Amino acid sequence: MFTFSNLLKRGSNYLLLILLARSMPISLVGTYSAYVNAFSLVLLISNFGFSEYLLVNSENEKKLRHNSVFFLELSLLIFIGILICTSFIPIQNSVLAILILIKLYFETSVYNMILSFFQVKQKISVVAVINLISASLIVLILGISFFYNQDITIYLIGVIAVHVMVYMYFLNQIKAPVLSIQELKNHFKKIVKDLKYYGYAMVSTPLYLMIPTVAGSFLLTSEVLAKYQVAYSISNILLLVSVSQIQVGYVEFLDAQNNSLKLKKVLKKFAIRVFGINVLFLLFFALFGEKMLLIVFDKEAYLESFIPLVYLLFINIICMFSSLLAVIMVLKKDQKLKTKYHIEFIMISTIFGIILTYYFGVNGLISAYLILYVYSFLRYFFYVKRKLYQ
Repeated sequence: MFTFSNLLKRGSNYLLLILLARSMPISLVGTYSAYVNAFSLVLLISNFGFSEYLLVNSENEKKLRHNSVFFLELSLLIFIGILICTSFIPIQNSVLAILILIKLYFETSVYNMILSFFQVKQKISVVAVINLISASLIVLILGISFFYNQDITIYLIGVIAVHVMVYMYFLNQIKAPVLSIQELKNHFKKIVKDLKYYGYAMVSTPLYLMIPTVAGSFLLTSEVLAKYQVAYSISNILLLVSVSQIQVGYVEFLDAQNNSLKLKKVLKKFAIRVFGINVLFLLFFALFGEKMLLIVFDKEAYLESFIPLVYLLFINIICMFSSLLAVIMVLKKDQKLKTKYHIEFIMISTIFGIILTYYFGVNGLISAYLILYVYSFLRYFFYVKRKLYQ
């Protein structure tokens, strides 16, 4: 149920991209994609390891609620600072940029904390219900907006309204008092030593994952970027099936945390599962991808997304093995070493992402991801082998 709800949640986001692609110029879709890519990086600091720290350092109900309130308030303060700074930057479409920024904040920073809260409480089904209801409302809003041929701002305002409703529900679930500024400072001083490594690891993860795509936002034309973004978005949605399996599996991983034999069995179980899922997706889209793109987007220009999509789906297999192995590092609370790994990944992502995209366009961008994921897989593989098998 959680996997389906997660797909529906991400699918509602992708529906927005589809409706924009069908009803608006390709250049506007490219601008939208560029803003999404850029702000996704900026917003990383609004969840500076908060959700991951919450997941593995909330041993009892009281601590879980206190940590949740603390991180929500701290995240909101950081977000307000980002919002204010953005309003002073000369951007071509400032209203669109601000709305995208707000939307992304709720979808990423806030949602990850909500997920961690209910994972610790072992009530992942609650998140599934939240996803189902919110995604259904978003689909309804997008459908009505498309039917009445509304502006892109109407689409985004409707989506943000649904996210605010989820945010209010979560605040009600925490049932903990608001912390004063002084209490925020005191708590931050207590955990800053541990938190900084969670923050470095968590922020650097999407950073190295996004760098090649962000490079493409500046180095590719709007039309080419729009076509690539279609392939990238589809691959990410399909990747969510495997990610959801790992998120659900965190309950089993946490239960086996101190038992290496049990942990190896859980790891093997989910490795087989995510491999099978991604191979099926790859085969399906290799055979029927072109027809699907033409049916969904109704423009032959988007057929150029087919080859990048197939390559990205193949790369997803390597990516998921890396993500699965990285879970062991989280369970072992080895965030300092994970941060060092991520610095290496950022360097590889930046160097190859910029150089290959500059010289080879979309093909170079995808090649940068292949190099990055192969290297990260090898890094995590030898770590896990050392920790669990020696």
